[in-house]
Amino acid sequence: MNHTLVYYGWYDHAVRHLHPEQDRYWRKDDDRSAPASHLVELPPKAKFDGFWFGFLEKAGKEYVYVRVDGVVLPQPVLHIPGRHGVQAPGPSFPNLNDDVAAAILADMIVENPSCRDSLVAFVRKLSG
Repeated sequence: MNHTLVYYGWYDHAVRHLHPEQDRYWRKDDDRSAPASHLVELPPKAKFDGFWFGFLEKAGKEYVYVRVDGVVLPQPVLHIPGRHGVQAPGPSFPNLNDDVAAAILADMIVENPSCRDSLVAFVRKLSG
């Protein structure tokens, strides 16, 4: 499967607005009506038939994963360059393979035991 990363904005301002049906992010000024507050159009699902990992940006160019598909994580997971594929995620929808997706999911499970069952279901889809 082909997986990708989806940018949801700045952590301090967007984390409180996360929900399972997320379709936009908020700019730093929390202006929800501005055109720039919407996500760029997502690529067709045919290009990425796997999981969509949502991430937020923190100060100092630090990135954290905050969701996978419809599961919003209570505890963000720090992006680790190399282990999680790309050096630094960005808005370009990088293509991630199953090994990278498995590493991200494993780290999500460790940091979010309350979501274990949902996250393990994603891992099973990788092996299935």
